[in-house]
Amino acid sequence: MSYEIPSVTEAWRELTDSYGRLTVAEALMVSSGSGTSLAQLVSARAAYQMLTKMDARNFCRLEQVPPGGGTTYHVQRFTAQAGGTLTEGNSASTTNETVADVLFNLTIYSIRTDISDLLQRQAAVNFADAIGRQHGNAMIRETNNALYTVLEANTVNNRTITGSGEQEVAWADVLTAMELVEASRGEPDTLVTHPKKLHEFMRKDVGTQLFTTAYVDYLRSGKVNTVAGMAVYSDAVYGGGSWSGTTLESYMHVLQSDEALGWAQAWDVSTEIQRLAEYIGFKMVTSLAGAASIIVDEFIAGIKHV
Repeated sequence: MSYEIPSVTEAWRELTDSYGRLTVAEALMVSSGSGTSLAQLVSARAAYQMLTKMDARNFCRLEQVPPGGGTTYHVQRFTAQAGGTLTEGNSASTTNETVADVLFNLTIYSIRTDISDLLQRQAAVNFADAIGRQHGNAMIRETNNALYTVLEANTVNNRTITGSGEQEVAWADVLTAMELVEASRGEPDTLVTHPKKLHEFMRKDVGTQLFTTAYVDYLRSGKVNTVAGMAVYSDAVYGGGSWSGTTLESYMHVLQSDEALGWAQAWDVSTEIQRLAEYIGFKMVTSLAGAASIIVDEFIAGIKHV
């Protein structure tokens, strides 16, 4: 399931058409000086910027959190049960379901930019474009980092690599991780890693694996979209970007999308503006609220150092 903000591109275009000739000061005067239109410009640009980046929510089970539910959100997880054969004349045997509660602790992610009145003289669209890019980049980093932090805490299935210091991932490690997910009756369709680890992986066996589609794409474009039937998500936020060979630090994860990991969202990216007379300017805050949680740990396999 792809995470998409409805009509983000259209909203940004409509707003830029409407306010393309206004300065920041003039845009702030719209809607009785509340700054609503400028805030809409920034939030629309931030949302558009998020769509241009690698969004970890794309491989998550997405839950929209309704208002009135407090700061936590719950979903149920049912453990798969085996069936049986029916003996003629007898009733079917009863198998009680095992139900687990999956908890999401909602968090607000935000970024604030303080703007002086001098900047109100520039074009509103140019201003909103610059601030929106910055705020969108910050929000996608925070949401992705929250998801990776939860993902890296998986415990059921792990392929471990030994050795002194940082290690490289080989084909055998990825295939074993896939097997671990499949043995749990999951479908390994997603691979998540850092660009450095992905490039190491692609270089490691290039001599013997050149015939594979992944290597053809890699040599042609420098990007890898699919490996062994799995969609590849390469993100510099994953793993922190440095490894020292410490216990259980993560190199890659293989998982089933839409099932293994969940993202519960209370509200999407939104921007507010408040006037600060004592600063001779205003502050602009962009935020979103949500939480990540593992739903089916068995459908995740980490490739980690031990």
